[in-house]
Amino acid sequence: KEDPSLLYAETQDNFTGFHYACYNGHLKIVKFLIEEQPLLHVKNKDGKTGFHFACSEGHLEIAKFLAKEDPSLLYAETQDNFTGFHYACYNGHLKIVKFLIEEQPLLHVKNKDGKTGFHFACSEGHLEIAKFLAKEDPSLL
Repeated sequence: KEDPSLLYAETQDNFTGFHYACYNGHLKIVKFLIEEQPLLHVKNKDGKTGFHFACSEGHLEIAKFLAKEDPSLLYAETQDNFTGFHYACYNGHLKIVKFLIEEQPLLHVKNKDGKTGFHFACSEGHLEIAKFLAKEDPSLL
């Protein structure tokens, strides 16, 4: 607590310790850092928040914790208009996809290229996610 600037210290790519904790699935560190400083919306050079990293890497408990802390993170976009939902679909994290769909209607959210989570699930070969999303909304087919 003597030097709170350490909590915001960034690498050359604008990664903070908070980003690394979210990326690597360290929930206790994420909680500690959130208690110390409001880091929920700190972005790296690509516009990714800790929530994006948690969804991208399949860390469900961190994604749930961060979404509870600030539900607006569900719609937080990177510079390319990717959401946590897009990353979860792209990387095949079905449990996170299901959680995100339960929380908010994200099925038709598009990135800057007009791609939805369904497009990413299909392009990356994530059959279970594609089936789940198609069942949630057959108009995606």
